Amino acid sequence: MLVAQRLFERKGANWWGEAVPANVRKRVENKKAEIESNKWHQAMIGADINHTLFGDLSSIMFAQWEEFEELFPDQHWVQVRLNELERSRNVIAHGNELPDSEIERLEQYLSDWVRQVP
Repeated sequence: MLVAQRLFERKGANWWGEAVPANVRKRVENKKAEIESNKWHQAMIGADINHTLFGDLSSIMFAQWEEFEELFPDQHWVQVRLNELERSRNVIAHGNELPDSEIERLEQYLSDWVRQVP
């Protein structure tokens, strides 16, 4: 994942505790505690970054913008794309299909992202 890789490279192994906003770390800790208390569900507790929401990713990136600004035109560009991806993710996660127009939008965003981020 871009966020984790970039911050690990730039901040070192302790990047999560040093670079991630406290509210994001707290939300992830709560999520991990919820998983731990429902052992019957068999969800796995992996890396902290894997428990973040799309909004958390933008919060992390914006809090450490100096580490990401060379990759993106501006924060608004990132925010718009992550918001759109989150909407589509939510549709799919709730068992619905995306219309062709939304699939085309995602394909265009992916193409934009690949061209933008080396």
